[in-house]
Amino acid sequence: MTKLHLSLKNAQVAFTTFVEMRWIILTFFIELTFWFHAQDYPIFSRTIDTEKGCPSDLFYDLLKHPNQSILLASDKGLYSFNGVVYKKIPFVNHHSNSVTNLLVAKDGKIWCRNFSEQVFCGNLTGLSEVSSITKAIEGENIVGLHELATSIYVVTNHAIYKVDSKSRSTIKVGEQSSLETSFLWNSELYVSDAYGNLFQYSKGKCRFISKLPFAKGRFLVWKNRVYAFNKELGATKVYRLENSIFEPFADIYSPIPFQVLNTVSEQQFFGAATTQGFVKINEKGQVEWLEKGRRITDLVQDNEENFWLSSLDNGLVCIPNLKIKYLLKNEVGEHFNNLEYIPNKGLVISNNRGQVCFFNSITGSKTVFDTKIGQNIEFIRYNESEQALFLSSGKLNLITQKFTPFYFGKSMDFDNEGRIFFALHSLSGFFRLNKNDERFKKSILKSILVGKDEIQVLREQRTRTLLHSKKAGLIVGYSDELIQYTNERKKLWRDKQNRPIFATSIIENEKGIWVSTTQNGVFLFNEKGQILNHWKVNEGISGEICRQLRAFDGSVFVVHDKGIDRLRKGQSKFENLSASLGIQHLVFSDIWIAENTIYLLTNKGLVGVSNSQSKFQDVNQNLFFTDWFVNDKAQLLRPAELPFNKNNISFHWHLTAFRRAQTEQLEYRLLPKMKHWRTLPLSTSSLDFFDLQPEDYSFELRFQNDSKSTIKHTFSITKPFWWTWWFLSLTAIGIFFFVLSIIRYTQSRFRKQQLFKERLVFSQLTALRSQMNPHFLYNVLNSLQGLIYSKKINEAGDYVSKFSDHLRQVLDQSSKQEISISDEIESLKLYLELEKLRFGEDFSFSIEKRSDIEDLTMIPSMVIQPFVENAIKHGLMHINGLKKLEIIFEKNDQQQLLILIIDNGIGWKAANELNAKRKDKPNSFALSAIENRLGLLSNYYDEPITFKHEDIVKEQKVSGTKITLVIPNKKTL
Repeated sequence: MTKLHLSLKNAQVAFTTFVEMRWIILTFFIELTFWFHAQDYPIFSRTIDTEKGCPSDLFYDLLKHPNQSILLASDKGLYSFNGVVYKKIPFVNHHSNSVTNLLVAKDGKIWCRNFSEQVFCGNLTGLSEVSSITKAIEGENIVGLHELATSIYVVTNHAIYKVDSKSRSTIKVGEQSSLETSFLWNSELYVSDAYGNLFQYSKGKCRFISKLPFAKGRFLVWKNRVYAFNKELGATKVYRLENSIFEPFADIYSPIPFQVLNTVSEQQFFGAATTQGFVKINEKGQVEWLEKGRRITDLVQDNEENFWLSSLDNGLVCIPNLKIKYLLKNEVGEHFNNLEYIPNKGLVISNNRGQVCFFNSITGSKTVFDTKIGQNIEFIRYNESEQALFLSSGKLNLITQKFTPFYFGKSMDFDNEGRIFFALHSLSGFFRLNKNDERFKKSILKSILVGKDEIQVLREQRTRTLLHSKKAGLIVGYSDELIQYTNERKKLWRDKQNRPIFATSIIENEKGIWVSTTQNGVFLFNEKGQILNHWKVNEGISGEICRQLRAFDGSVFVVHDKGIDRLRKGQSKFENLSASLGIQHLVFSDIWIAENTIYLLTNKGLVGVSNSQSKFQDVNQNLFFTDWFVNDKAQLLRPAELPFNKNNISFHWHLTAFRRAQTEQLEYRLLPKMKHWRTLPLSTSSLDFFDLQPEDYSFELRFQNDSKSTIKHTFSITKPFWWTWWFLSLTAIGIFFFVLSIIRYTQSRFRKQQLFKERLVFSQLTALRSQMNPHFLYNVLNSLQGLIYSKKINEAGDYVSKFSDHLRQVLDQSSKQEISISDEIESLKLYLELEKLRFGEDFSFSIEKRSDIEDLTMIPSMVIQPFVENAIKHGLMHINGLKKLEIIFEKNDQQQLLILIIDNGIGWKAANELNAKRKDKPNSFALSAIENRLGLLSNYYDEPITFKHEDIVKEQKVSGTKITLVIPNKKTL
């Protein structure tokens, strides 16, 4: 049995050695064939057509404007493009929308022509026709527009015209038949004709320079050397002018004939836009095709080093970096998920079809292993000791190519002893080594037997990710918590506010343990679970949903919903790698660095870029103020001091953001009004502030979190004259005297109010005295005595009871300014019943209240009874027979309360005459006292309380008195 085991082991070692030798030989072959295949990969680019917001699919010409935006000449007109917004530049009096031959003069003016041979001039706000040119070149076709000194030269197929830049006057300065092309070289104008002759135009004459190798050519000047392309179909060679002779410089190979549409000179290369793509040529004459198969018309590089190509049918094409290549494109319906790298063997890529792709980036070879599971592979882990790939759906032996299905869940890891830890959708756990394995025994929830393997369950909860660390133990990211497991205990890892952490990926490097989250950025912990650093969303991390963490050579990468961020070794700030490379529009799922190449797994496939090309240099974004307005009037861009009433401020700016248009934002603040930065979308180009208070201001604007891009404008708003010290001093003195007068007025009013209250109290006492006068009390007691002497004990008891009730009510009402009508009626009844007991059956009374008057209606207290008392004393007492008294409560047309007191006595006039003759006048409530009290109470009403008396005359004979008391409506506060 031992010999058999050794034989099998030796055979396995021999087989492994053979496999390793095979990989070494293959690697050597790869190195030999690298230079033959390195250029087979297409350069990464993205197309921007009308479906993606581009204003047209057909462009004839491109040009970089001095403000760093790009001018786009299309079949729909002229546009400026800053990487965010396409702005159409309006034309005046144009006969055709198609524009070409763009030129920006030294004075900043834009020149161009349309296909109706009209020449236009203007700026970004609008272009107008130069009518003098249109008239001068009538019937001719424009070949080119050029600027020499202070003049614009218009080359047609028959002549050369000079246009004064200021006056716009046009004159013909030269004639030459059948002109085809024109260009500038060493501040001189050169033209060529349809017969292959090159001329130099100088001082009104065309001097022959050289004969072309072909009839029609396209020219360019690169590094002060003249190059020529055959303009006709089937161009295959590039020529360079050497001592007045065009010598062959480069060969262009294409299986499909093409035509040169335009020529381009850039700093590092030159080339030609053709009907089969763009031909890029370097100084050694090496040729490379860009966007092969497309009809390219022009190429320009923006200030952020992106290359923009225009086409006749695909809109715009952006190449952010010539070193970024498409290594592997996914098939229709295929999505790449994860990357793993096996040293000396290459990349391993998983997809959503349950397949694993082995890819060699040098040879381009691709081998696909199908697990037959047909499910999405969520992770790949390479185990060197076992020479196996662990997938979410099982284990693949790389030597035997045998696949063993097993669902490892969302994530898995190993330790040095051979344990396998895994994260399932419902639990976290690991495989037990043997029955004596006591790893994490204090945290094990239960054991589950799966076949012959025993799974130790740590927690029954949805698990997203985990990591086994030599120092920290096992860190598991659940859907609700982040937990660290050691042999001694388990510990919750939380943020600084003691909130749970929802981990999506966990890695470890020399700095510590890194944890990415959803909506809470990235944490760096030490082995004890202490937070060493935290990069929050939009405060270090560009995206909200962090999917993957990777660490290579001291750098940490975060894959999220807005690209990939990178924290370089020795740095404290994350940078957006995808934005720096100009590929932030892609959706990323993973990243790996190997073979000095950054491999990026995207929704479009596998992209590769040299690691040396990702230096994260500052993106040369452009931001500057163009105008600022004060109360809608333009001002010079300089610090200003403004009067207080010119406080409506508007700022306008221009920016370019070609690479980070989808991830960048602006932020601004107005100091000292705003202490914190506020964000703006890149499409915003102006901002208004209204009703600013006098202060010294500084308006600051920048790209978000980029202090180097900050621009600012300072201004101040002066205080109005009423805020000056002398005016404030005078105002303070005036306020002092005003307050003093207010105090004195208040004191005077207070004294008047006190006096009014005293008079009101005095009137109440007078009214009380009238109701409790000695005569009334004498009459009451006398009547009571008579009842007692008559032995009418019951009547005397009733009389005493009513008298006591009357006294109680009088005393109660004496402390109130108002009482309800119901209380007043009750009090009057008691008083009149006492009087009736004195008069006997000769006295009758009635009290009537109309139905439209509520019982709770409030009236002044101690006002009605004096009138009733006077009616009895001065009217009824002087008649024989039945004495009648009526009291009526009703309302007049103005809804004022009327109180009518009617008696059948001798009348008001007769009573006054009688009282005047008597020496012993009865002690009654004087008319003046009534008037005084009513006058005081009138302060609480809209109108004065009034009363009037009149004699009742029937058949020319006085038959009584009628008192009318009018109580108006109360004042509304």
